[in-house]
Amino acid sequence: MLSKTLITAFFFFCGNLFVTQTIFAQNGRVDSLLNLVKTEGSDTTKVKHLNQIADLYDTDANLALSYANQALQLSVKLDFKRGIANSHANIGSIYADRDDYSNGLKFFFTALHLYEILNDKEQINNCYSNIGVIYNHQGNYSEALKMHFAALKISEEINNKQYIADAYLHIGIDQDCLGNYGAALKSYNAALDLQKIIDDKQGIAYTYNNIGLIYDIQGEYSEALSNYLESLKRMEEIGIRHSRAHVYINI
Repeated sequence: MLSKTLITAFFFFCGNLFVTQTIFAQNGRVDSLLNLVKTEGSDTTKVKHLNQIADLYDTDANLALSYANQALQLSVKLDFKRGIANSHANIGSIYADRDDYSNGLKFFFTALHLYEILNDKEQINNCYSNIGVIYNHQGNYSEALKMHFAALKISEEINNKQYIADAYLHIGIDQDCLGNYGAALKSYNAALDLQKIIDDKQGIAYTYNNIGLIYDIQGEYSEALSNYLESLKRMEEIGIRHSRAHVYINI
């Protein structure tokens, strides 16, 4: 099981947050896993299932934290290093979703260290990305930018185009929040180019909105409107409902 790649959606302009979840609660799946952990012995499989339950309880932070902590305790008992790393990442994600950024950072940095020992570059990328998102939410945009450049470096090493696109988008957001609009626009366009290659329809929709916001703040209203309308069109095509209101407001 891999830990969550992102604590929240990364498609936002500073002050305009669009929230999506990477994992959605599925009652049948939760019930099935709960039945399994009741009958399983104390082994690494049980750790994986406990972490999966924590992921699926993303709408109930207290329950999610309970199961993630159970996974962590069992992992420590078994000296199961990957389980320890995944549990730390899950707990960091839960704290961050609760806006407890101090604990979120603590657990993500521990997870990062453990994944570095395991040489798991995919999860190293995810930790850098999540730490960067937390720093951004704290208003520490310079540190966020450092983390997202680190994520970009790792994602390029493993040649994961989705992660590279995500990193460019995060970098654009951080530059945007720092007021570096030219750099932000360059990063957003780099993200958009890759999103089109990999057919990331949702990413394309949100990135057009972010590009529109850059043009908007620079007073280039025709370009802004063009990108907002493209964002709205893409959202309508793939049935995104929750963020369309923001785009309508921008238009």
